[in-house]
Amino acid sequence: MELYHNQVTRAQGSFSLRMFHRSWGIMLIQANISAPCTVLDFPTREAFARELITNHYDIVGISSIIVNVLKVREMCRTVRELSPVSVIVVGGHVAAIPDLEARIDADHIVRGEGISWMRRTWEKTSTRPSAIPRLFPVCRRALWECASPAEGRNRSNNHPVGGLPHGM
Repeated sequence: MELYHNQVTRAQGSFSLRMFHRSWGIMLIQANISAPCTVLDFPTREAFARELITNHYDIVGISSIIVNVLKVREMCRTVRELSPVSVIVVGGHVAAIPDLEARIDADHIVRGEGISWMRRTWEKTSTRPSAIPRLFPVCRRALWECASPAEGRNRSNNHPVGGLPHGM
């Protein structure tokens, strides 16, 4: 998710900070359950639908922030349509909406810490230690590079204003 430009610094135009934030919470859950699973980091509708059609999933987990509750509702509808046997689990910040059960068609809404809930519900245990997943940076070099005053020139013009496209 590109939090800064989309929500925080949008009014700054071309000077808005651009950075893609990975879905660390669901990657953490993925690393801590025994079942094989796939994480789709901000999929398009088409990619989400293709994944549901191509693969059989017993459980489909959806995590979101509160402002995207309508996207969560649409994703739940898509799961019901394309993978009707899948159990839908919704968590993340969106789970803090008091009447979420009335707004979306999900089988479970997880409020609170997700790893323990997933382990208790599906694996019938929650006692083993948690693992931290290996995360790789989205970009490998700084977007802003400035020479020190002693070097005599500012090299920031060698780099584009903004950031890299999603997924790079």
